[in-house]
Amino acid sequence: MTKEIYLFSDTDATQPEVGGKGFSLIRMANGGFPVPPGMVLAVRFFDEWLAKLHAREELRLLDTDSDEVLQSKTAALQQAAGQLEFS
Repeated sequence: MTKEIYLFSDTDATQPEVGGKGFSLIRMANGGFPVPPGMVLAVRFFDEWLAKLHAREELRLLDTDSDEVLQSKTAALQQAAGQLEFS
């Protein structure tokens, strides 16, 4: 089973799993640098949410969208994302 959350104290994280910033924090924490305790979400953590949002055709941005349409779609995207629940 793959992990979704990595503690800064974990030593099994890879950059593709946690991203560059998360990987750097984990490496610094394990290297003795003064990093406060923390955690990193795996890059795939929001895959389910992103799939649901990408499926919403009305939220897709087009090269021809005006600034007003862009602002409207951005607001709709924020509202849709805010209604998603953790599974």
